[in-house]
Amino acid sequence: MEAVLAIGVVSFSFLGVFALLPVGMQEFHQAVDTSVSAEIVQRIAADAEQTDFNLLIGNAVSGNYYALPIRYYDDQGSEVSVANPAQLSSGEKARILYWVRIRGSLPGDADPAKHTASHFTSLPSTGIQRYNPRSSSYLTIQIASNPAGIDLKGMINADYLIDDTRASAAKLRLQTYSIVVSRNGY
Repeated sequence: MEAVLAIGVVSFSFLGVFALLPVGMQEFHQAVDTSVSAEIVQRIAADAEQTDFNLLIGNAVSGNYYALPIRYYDDQGSEVSVANPAQLSSGEKARILYWVRIRGSLPGDADPAKHTASHFTSLPSTGIQRYNPRSSSYLTIQIASNPAGIDLKGMINADYLIDDTRASAAKLRLQTYSIVVSRNGY
């Protein structure tokens, strides 16, 4: 009788522990994504810092922004080289887990008299005067955990970023980071 009661208590306890497994696995995947994403952002920041500033901002697409090509990374955070970014092969899709979108802001005008409050990188200065850094670019880095290999190019919005609503509807984990890259000696 005591053995039956002990088995019943242990069985009941295991049910509670087993119910926590899916939650624990989800938290584990989010922690791995956050860790790998931080490594990817560090690599991108290093690449941006080592790139000639004029070459970096030379991809202007419209208005105050420029966008860099989508980059792809595997589950370890190593960049995956693709032969044709417009058409990923099945082998490339199988290796790619993280899709990275990078958008940058164009620097302000060299003439401070032409600085405006409507510029994307407009910063407060004195009084009503605004300051648009002429030697800085603000990079927005989005990392989408995309194990299903959904083509994210159709999810790019008018601001040249991956649309949060569409990514959420597709059940993608999307993390966004920001860094500032400045021109040296200008």
